[in-house]
Amino acid sequence: MKMISAKKRDLQQQMAQTQQTEGGLAGPGREELQKLESTLASVEQGRERQERRIQEFSKRTESIAIQAENLVKEASEIPLGPKNKQLLQQQAASIKEQVKKLEDTLEEDIKTMEMVKNKWDHFGSNFENLSVWITEKEKELNALETSSSAMDMQISQIKVTIQEIESQISSITGLEEEAQSFAQFITTGESARIKAKLTQIRRYWEELREHAQCLEGTVLGHLSQQQKFEDDLQKIQQSVSEFEDKLNDPIKICSSATETYRVLQEHMDLCQALESLSSTVTALSASARKVVHRESCLQEAAALQQRYEGTLRKAKERQTALEDLLAHWQRLEKELSSFLTWLERCEAMASSPEMGMSADRVKVEGELQLIQALQGEVVSQASSYSSLLQLKESLFSITSKEDVKMTRVHLEQLDERWRDLPQIIGKRINFLQSVVAEHQQFDELLLSVSVWIKAFLSELQSTSEISIMDHQVAFTRQKDHATEIENKKGELQSLQRHLAKLGSLGHAEDLHLLQGKAEDCLQLFEEANQVVERRQLALSQLAEFLQTHASLSGVLHQLRQTVEATNSMNKKQSDLLEKDLGDAIRDVKALESTAIGLDGFLTKAQYHLKSGSGEQRTSCRATADQLCAELERIQNLLGTKQSEADALAVLKKAFEDQREELLKSIEDIEERTDKEGLKEPTRQALQQRPHQPLNKEHSKCIGWQ
Repeated sequence: MKMISAKKRDLQQQMAQTQQTEGGLAGPGREELQKLESTLASVEQGRERQERRIQEFSKRTESIAIQAENLVKEASEIPLGPKNKQLLQQQAASIKEQVKKLEDTLEEDIKTMEMVKNKWDHFGSNFENLSVWITEKEKELNALETSSSAMDMQISQIKVTIQEIESQISSITGLEEEAQSFAQFITTGESARIKAKLTQIRRYWEELREHAQCLEGTVLGHLSQQQKFEDDLQKIQQSVSEFEDKLNDPIKICSSATETYRVLQEHMDLCQALESLSSTVTALSASARKVVHRESCLQEAAALQQRYEGTLRKAKERQTALEDLLAHWQRLEKELSSFLTWLERCEAMASSPEMGMSADRVKVEGELQLIQALQGEVVSQASSYSSLLQLKESLFSITSKEDVKMTRVHLEQLDERWRDLPQIIGKRINFLQSVVAEHQQFDELLLSVSVWIKAFLSELQSTSEISIMDHQVAFTRQKDHATEIENKKGELQSLQRHLAKLGSLGHAEDLHLLQGKAEDCLQLFEEANQVVERRQLALSQLAEFLQTHASLSGVLHQLRQTVEATNSMNKKQSDLLEKDLGDAIRDVKALESTAIGLDGFLTKAQYHLKSGSGEQRTSCRATADQLCAELERIQNLLGTKQSEADALAVLKKAFEDQREELLKSIEDIEERTDKEGLKEPTRQALQQRPHQPLNKEHSKCIGWQ
C-alpha cells in the first residue's frame, strides 16, 4: 500500500509537469489519468480494510492495467510535437510499468493476507481458550472459599491451582508473541485493540493469581489461628500447673528478716509472673472466638480462666502471710539493732581507755554530761529490753532449731552486758570528774599567767623610751623587770607540770590543743624574758657608746679651738693638726659603725632614744652623725687655713723673684752710668729710685707674715 501511495504521488507530479509544458492533456487520455488517480486514491483509502476487500481490489487493479494499456495507445495517437510526444509516450510507458509492478505487489500482499488470516484465527482460538480457562479457575476458587473440607486439604488444592495459574503465564506470553508477529500487517487501531485485549487478559490472570494467593493466605491464617490457639492453650495450662505445684509447697522456715525478705521477693516474682499470664489468658479467650471450632475452644478457655483465677488468689494469700511475717522480723531486728546500737554506744563511752582522753576541756565536760545522761537512759531502756525478749520468743516457732539455740546463747550474752552496764558508767563518771578538775586547775593557772604576761608586756611597751640625758632611770626599771620575770618562772613550771599530766591522759594528736594554749603563754613569757635580757645588754652597750661619744666630742672641741687659734700656719703645725684630725676621723668612724649596730639592738630590745629639751626621737646613728658634722666643719676650717698659708708662700716667692730682677736691673744701670761718667748725686739718685717700690713690697710681705 505504501508503494501505491508513492506511485500515486509520482503520477500526480508527472501530470502536473505535462500540464505546465503542453497546457495539460485533453480527451480520453486526461480522463484515464484522472480515473487512475481516483483508483489509486481508492486503493490507498481502502488499505486498512484489506482483509474484507482484497478480491475487489484485485479486479480494480486489472482494470487499471487495461486503462494503462489504453493510455499508452492513446498517448501514441495524440498529435503533439516530437519532443512532447516522446515525453508523453515515455510517461505512459512508465505508468504501464508501474501498474505491472503494482499487480505483482498485490499478488504478494494477497499471499501475506492469507498468512495473517491464519495467524489471526490461531490467535483468536488461543485467546478464547485462555479466557475460558481463567473463568473456570475463578469458579473453582469461589467454591473453595465456601468449602467445609479440612483446611489442610483446601491448602493442598489451592497450591495445585496456584501452580496451574503460574504455568499459564507462558500462554499469555505466547499470545503476545503471536500478536507481535502480525502487528505489522494490521492497522494501528486493530493493533491497539489487540494490545488492550492482551493487557486485559493479563490483568484477569493476575487477579486470578492474586485471588488464589489471598485464598491461600486466608486458609493458612485460619489454620495458623487454630494451631496457635491449641499451642497457647497447652503452654498456659503447663504454666498454671507449675504455679500450682509451687504454691502447694509449705512456706519455708525463715530465721531472719533477710531470709523472709528473700522468700517474699521470690514469691512476689512468682506472683508477678502469674499476673503477667492474665493478658495471655484473656487473649486466649478472645482468640477462641476467632477460630473455626469456636464452641469447644471457648469452653476450654473458660475452664482455664477459672483455674488461673483460683491460683492467683492463693498466691495473693501467701504473699500477705509473708508480708506479715516480714513485718514481725523487721520490727524485731529494728528494735534489736536500736537496742544493740544504744548498748554498744553506752559501752563504748563508758569503757573508753583513760589514756585516750581528749585534750579539750569542753569535750571532756561534754562527755561527762553524756555519760551522766546514760544513767537515766538505762532506766528507760529496761522496758524496751523486756519487750524485745518477748518478741524474739514469739518468732521461735518459725525458726530452725539450730537458729533458736544460737539465739538463746546471744540473749544470755546480751543479758550479761545489760547487768554490767551501770557499774561501767559509774566508774567512767568518777574518772571524767577527776580529769575535769585537772583541766580547771590548768586553765586557772594559765589564765593567771596570761593576764600577768599581757600586763607585763604592756609595762615593757610603756617603758620603751630612754633619755640620752638621763639613762640611769632605764637601768633602775630594768632591774625591777628582771626581778619580776624571775619570780614568775615558778608558776610557769607548775603550768608545764599540769600540761604534762593532761598530756599523759589525752590523745597525742589532741595534745596540741593544750600545748597551743600553754605555748602561747610560754612564748609570750619568753618574748618578755628576751626583751628584758636584750634591754640589759643594750643599756650596758649604750652606756659605753655615750661615754665614747662624750670623749670624742671633747677632743673635737679642743681640736677646733686649736685650728681657729692658729693665724700663721707652717708645715709642722699643719702636719700635727692633720695627724690629730686623722685620729679623730678614725675614732668617729668606729663610733658610727658601733651606732648602727647599737640602733638595731635597741630596736630588738624595744627601746627608743630621746634627746634635747623637747625629748624628740633620736638614735645612736643621729648622735654619731653630729660628731661627723663637727668633724667635717673642722676639716673645712683646717683646709681654709692651709690654703691661706699656701697662697702666702706663693706670693713671697713671687716677691723674691721680682726683687732679684730689680737688683739685676740696678746693676745694669750702674754699669751704664760708669761708662757715661755720671756724677755722684745722679748715681745715688738712680740707686734710690728703684729701691723705693721694692721696699714697699717688702713691707707688705712682712705684714702678711
